[in-house]
Amino acid sequence: MLGALIGAVVSAITARQQASLSLKQLKLEMLKSQISILGNALSSLSSVVVDVSEPSLTIDQFLSRGIDSFRERARLFMNISYLFPSEFEAHISRLCEEISQCIYLAKTGQAIDEASSHTLIGSIPTVEKEMDRQIRGKLRSLHSELDKAMFSRRSN
Repeated sequence: MLGALIGAVVSAITARQQASLSLKQLKLEMLKSQISILGNALSSLSSVVVDVSEPSLTIDQFLSRGIDSFRERARLFMNISYLFPSEFEAHISRLCEEISQCIYLAKTGQAIDEASSHTLIGSIPTVEKEMDRQIRGKLRSLHSELDKAMFSRRSN
């Protein structure tokens, strides 16, 4: 009877260790997956470029291409926005909506408030830099978590 009790205790301890190891392995896989997702997103965002090499490019064409580039970057960022503060996601959404509204007004021949459109266009570089900063910061944080999780695994 004592042997059965010892066997049950050893079995329970082994099962607990296996569950703990499985949980750590799952955490490592999740961290690696998020790092991969963010790395791919950062690469995609970086690959969006504005072609301004045409010698006869007007300021309107330049601005239009810059806006299109921002809208593409914002679309790519929104695919991973669940990993970032909701306030930043909402800010990007509002900015995209305001840009879309200006585009709609321009296409339908309606007046656009020049001061607000300049402010809107002026905020684009800041938001793009913040997207990049947010992604890089999250990648650093995830790499740090991954290192801690891997170290923690070795110490058991």
